[in-house]
Amino acid sequence: MDCNGILSKYEPKPENLLEILHDIQDASGNNFLSDEDVVSISEYVKMPVDLVESTLSFYSMFSRKKRGKYVIRICNSPSCYISGSENLIEYIKDKLELSDNSTTKDGIFTVEISSCLGLCEKSPAMMVNEEVYVNLTKEKIDNIIADYRGRK
Repeated sequence: MDCNGILSKYEPKPENLLEILHDIQDASGNNFLSDEDVVSISEYVKMPVDLVESTLSFYSMFSRKKRGKYVIRICNSPSCYISGSENLIEYIKDKLELSDNSTTKDGIFTVEISSCLGLCEKSPAMMVNEEVYVNLTKEKIDNIIADYRGRK
């Protein structure tokens, strides 16, 4: 469904902004919101573009640049850090041949470092899109990445 089709599902009110942003980003195929999307949303909900942009920049789940099909968010909160997240972050980046907040050459994975996923009691933790993974080890990460690679 295109941007206008998604917009038509909602009343043109600012309080629908977050739901609209999620739906349009999910439908984009590249996990991001384009300049055209932002302008269309702004006009539809009658909000200034800079207010829509500030909403996008506040929430880490939204992106203004193309991302992989699977977005891996690795928690680096104090709890996860103490549980070894720093080593796991480096492990994932090495395994996927990435730097921070970048996408694999095949466009399958994007890695983003998160300040907190709210899973402190099960650290270290990460999310792949909306799926949560906890008590991570290198072996678990290998299995998770292999599983998603198999889904392509």
